[in-house]
Amino acid sequence: MAVPLSLYLTWLAAFPESLRRAINLNDSAAIAPSLVAIGAGFYRTQQFDSANVYLERGKLLASRIGDFRTLGNALGILASVSKDQGKAARAVDLYKRASATRARSGDTRGIAADQNNLGLMALERGDVDAVVVVGCVIQGETGHDEVITHAAAQTLLALACNSGKPVGLGVTGPRMTHAQAEARIGAAAFAVARVVAQHRLLKTA
Repeated sequence: MAVPLSLYLTWLAAFPESLRRAINLNDSAAIAPSLVAIGAGFYRTQQFDSANVYLERGKLLASRIGDFRTLGNALGILASVSKDQGKAARAVDLYKRASATRARSGDTRGIAADQNNLGLMALERGDVDAVVVVGCVIQGETGHDEVITHAAAQTLLALACNSGKPVGLGVTGPRMTHAQAEARIGAAAFAVARVVAQHRLLKTA
Protein backbone atom coordinates (compact mmCIF):
# COMPACT_ATOMS: atom_id res chain seq x y z
CA MET A 1 0.00 0.00 0.00
CA ALA A 2 1.40 3.41 -0.99
CA VAL A 3 2.19 5.83 1.81
CA PRO A 4 0.35 9.16 1.39
CA LEU A 5 2.52 12.15 0.51
CA SER A 6 1.09 14.02 3.51
CA LEU A 7 2.58 11.40 5.84
CA TYR A 8 6.05 11.90 4.37
CA LEU A 9 5.68 15.67 4.76
CA THR A 10 4.75 15.17 8.43
CA TRP A 11 7.74 12.84 8.76
CA LEU A 12 10.06 15.46 7.26
CA ALA A 13 8.79 18.03 9.75
CA ALA A 14 9.45 15.74 12.72
CA PHE A 15 12.90 14.33 11.94
CA PRO A 16 14.91 17.60 12.04
CA GLU A 17 14.00 17.90 15.75
CA SER A 18 15.30 14.36 16.33
CA LEU A 19 18.46 15.30 14.48
CA ARG A 20 18.92 18.44 16.57
CA ARG A 21 18.59 16.46 19.80
CA ALA A 22 21.09 13.86 18.60
CA ILE A 23 23.55 16.62 17.65
CA ASN A 24 23.12 18.32 21.03
CA LEU A 25 23.92 15.01 22.70
CA ASN A 26 26.82 14.45 20.29
CA ASP A 27 25.32 11.01 19.64
CA SER A 28 26.79 9.89 16.30
CA ALA A 29 24.90 6.60 16.50
CA ALA A 30 21.64 8.58 16.40
CA ILE A 31 22.79 11.35 14.05
CA ALA A 32 23.62 9.03 11.13
CA PRO A 33 20.23 7.27 10.93
CA SER A 34 18.43 10.60 11.45
CA LEU A 35 20.26 12.07 8.46
CA VAL A 36 19.39 9.04 6.35
CA ALA A 37 15.75 9.13 7.47
CA ILE A 38 15.47 12.80 6.44
CA GLY A 39 17.12 11.96 3.12
CA ALA A 40 14.63 9.12 2.60
CA GLY A 41 11.76 11.53 3.25
CA PHE A 42 13.10 13.98 0.68
CA TYR A 43 13.49 11.11 -1.80
CA ARG A 44 9.88 10.00 -1.29
CA THR A 45 8.71 13.56 -1.95
CA GLN A 46 10.95 13.69 -5.05
CA GLN A 47 13.19 16.42 -3.68
CA PHE A 48 16.27 14.70 -5.05
CA ASP A 49 18.88 17.40 -4.42
CA SER A 50 17.97 17.64 -0.74
CA ALA A 51 17.79 13.85 -0.52
CA ASN A 52 21.32 13.55 -1.88
CA VAL A 53 22.69 16.07 0.62
CA TYR A 54 21.28 14.32 3.69
CA LEU A 55 21.97 10.81 2.42
CA GLU A 56 25.60 11.61 1.59
CA ARG A 57 26.12 13.12 5.04
CA GLY A 58 24.48 10.13 6.70
CA LYS A 59 26.55 7.76 4.58
CA LEU A 60 29.84 9.42 5.52
CA LEU A 61 29.03 9.44 9.23
CA ALA A 62 27.75 5.85 9.22
CA SER A 63 30.93 4.74 7.46
CA ARG A 64 33.08 6.58 9.99
CA ILE A 65 31.40 4.96 13.02
CA GLY A 66 31.02 1.51 11.44
CA ASP A 67 27.19 1.52 11.36
CA PHE A 68 26.79 -0.84 8.42
CA ARG A 69 22.98 -1.06 8.62
CA THR A 70 22.60 2.71 8.27
CA LEU A 71 25.35 2.82 5.65
CA GLY A 72 23.58 0.14 3.60
CA ASN A 73 20.31 2.04 3.85
CA ALA A 74 21.99 5.26 2.71
CA LEU A 75 23.62 3.55 -0.27
CA GLY A 76 20.37 1.83 -1.26
CA ILE A 77 18.34 5.04 -1.19
CA LEU A 78 21.10 6.95 -3.01
CA ALA A 79 20.88 4.24 -5.68
CA SER A 80 17.13 4.79 -5.99
CA VAL A 81 17.65 8.54 -6.28
CA SER A 82 20.15 7.95 -9.09
CA LYS A 83 17.79 5.52 -10.81
CA ASP A 84 14.92 8.02 -10.72
CA GLN A 85 17.24 10.72 -12.05
CA GLY A 86 18.14 8.52 -15.03
CA LYS A 87 21.69 7.80 -13.86
CA ALA A 88 21.51 4.06 -14.45
CA ALA A 89 25.22 3.21 -14.24
CA ARG A 90 25.60 5.02 -10.90
CA ALA A 91 22.41 3.38 -9.60
CA VAL A 92 23.68 -0.11 -10.45
CA ASP A 93 27.00 0.57 -8.74
CA LEU A 94 25.28 1.91 -5.62
CA TYR A 95 22.81 -1.00 -5.39
CA LYS A 96 25.74 -3.44 -5.57
CA ARG A 97 27.63 -1.53 -2.89
CA ALA A 98 24.49 -1.39 -0.75
CA SER A 99 24.03 -5.17 -0.96
CA ALA A 100 27.65 -5.83 -0.02
CA THR A 101 27.38 -3.44 2.92
CA ARG A 102 24.05 -4.88 4.11
CA ALA A 103 25.62 -8.34 4.15
CA ARG A 104 27.96 -7.09 6.88
CA SER A 105 24.99 -6.23 9.13
CA GLY A 106 22.82 -9.23 8.20
CA ASP A 107 20.18 -7.04 6.55
CA THR A 108 18.66 -9.70 4.30
CA ARG A 109 15.54 -7.67 3.54
CA GLY A 110 17.67 -4.78 2.32
CA ILE A 111 19.73 -7.13 0.16
CA ALA A 112 16.53 -8.53 -1.36
CA ALA A 113 15.34 -5.00 -2.17
CA ASP A 114 18.67 -4.12 -3.81
CA GLN A 115 18.69 -7.29 -5.89
CA ASN A 116 15.08 -6.71 -6.90
CA ASN A 117 15.93 -3.21 -8.10
CA LEU A 118 18.97 -4.48 -10.02
CA GLY A 119 16.79 -7.11 -11.66
CA LEU A 120 14.14 -4.58 -12.67
CA MET A 121 16.78 -2.29 -14.14
CA ALA A 122 18.29 -5.17 -16.12
CA LEU A 123 14.83 -6.05 -17.41
CA GLU A 124 14.22 -2.47 -18.49
CA ARG A 125 17.52 -2.49 -20.40
CA GLY A 126 16.61 -5.74 -22.13
CA ASP A 127 19.52 -7.55 -20.45
CA VAL A 128 17.32 -10.37 -19.12
CA ASP A 129 16.19 -13.45 -21.07
CA ALA A 130 13.99 -14.87 -18.33
CA VAL A 131 13.16 -14.51 -14.65
CA VAL A 132 12.76 -17.11 -11.92
CA VAL A 133 11.89 -16.19 -8.36
CA VAL A 134 12.69 -18.88 -5.80
CA GLY A 135 12.11 -18.98 -2.07
CA CYS A 136 9.56 -19.88 0.55
CA VAL A 137 7.01 -18.08 2.67
CA ILE A 138 6.79 -19.47 6.19
CA GLN A 139 3.64 -19.09 8.26
CA GLY A 140 3.96 -16.72 11.20
CA GLU A 141 1.53 -15.69 13.90
CA THR A 142 -0.72 -13.81 11.46
CA GLY A 143 -2.04 -14.40 7.94
CA HIS A 144 0.59 -12.08 6.46
CA ASP A 145 2.25 -15.02 4.70
CA GLU A 146 -0.84 -15.37 2.51
CA VAL A 147 -0.74 -11.68 1.60
CA ILE A 148 2.94 -11.90 0.65
CA THR A 149 2.49 -15.02 -1.48
CA HIS A 150 -0.52 -13.57 -3.30
CA ALA A 151 1.31 -10.28 -3.95
CA ALA A 152 4.36 -12.11 -5.31
CA ALA A 153 2.23 -14.17 -7.70
CA GLN A 154 0.32 -11.10 -8.93
CA THR A 155 3.52 -9.11 -9.41
CA LEU A 156 5.21 -11.89 -11.38
CA LEU A 157 2.13 -12.38 -13.56
CA ALA A 158 2.14 -8.67 -14.39
CA LEU A 159 5.89 -8.83 -15.06
CA ALA A 160 5.43 -11.70 -17.50
CA CYS A 161 2.61 -9.91 -19.32
CA ASN A 162 4.44 -6.57 -19.53
CA SER A 163 7.87 -7.90 -20.46
CA GLY A 164 6.97 -10.72 -22.82
CA LYS A 165 9.67 -12.81 -21.12
CA PRO A 166 9.34 -16.19 -19.41
CA VAL A 167 8.74 -15.69 -15.70
CA GLY A 168 8.75 -18.56 -13.21
CA LEU A 169 7.37 -18.71 -9.69
CA GLY A 170 9.45 -21.06 -7.57
CA VAL A 171 8.11 -19.77 -4.26
CA THR A 172 6.50 -22.33 -1.98
CA GLY A 173 3.87 -21.38 0.56
CA PRO A 174 1.89 -19.96 2.20
CA ARG A 175 0.94 -21.68 5.47
CA MET A 176 4.14 -23.73 5.61
CA THR A 177 6.34 -24.78 8.48
CA HIS A 178 10.14 -24.70 8.27
CA ALA A 179 10.17 -28.50 7.84
CA GLN A 180 7.67 -28.34 4.96
CA ALA A 181 9.69 -25.61 3.28
CA GLU A 182 12.89 -27.67 3.49
CA ALA A 183 11.08 -30.69 2.05
CA ARG A 184 10.04 -28.62 -0.98
CA ILE A 185 13.42 -27.13 -1.85
CA GLY A 186 13.36 -29.14 -5.08
CA ALA A 187 10.49 -26.98 -6.33
CA ALA A 188 13.03 -24.26 -7.07
CA ALA A 189 14.94 -26.47 -9.51
CA PHE A 190 11.70 -27.44 -11.22
CA ALA A 191 10.74 -23.77 -11.65
CA VAL A 192 14.14 -22.97 -13.17
CA ALA A 193 13.91 -25.94 -15.56
CA ARG A 194 10.44 -24.89 -16.75
CA VAL A 195 11.53 -21.32 -17.45
CA VAL A 196 14.64 -22.46 -19.32
CA ALA A 197 12.41 -24.72 -21.44
CA GLN A 198 10.06 -21.80 -22.16
CA HIS A 199 12.97 -19.58 -23.15
CA ARG A 200 14.34 -22.21 -25.56
CA LEU A 201 10.91 -22.71 -27.06
CA LEU A 202 10.45 -18.99 -27.65
CA LYS A 203 13.89 -18.76 -29.30
CA THR A 204 12.98 -21.45 -31.81
CA ALA A 205 9.45 -20.16 -32.50
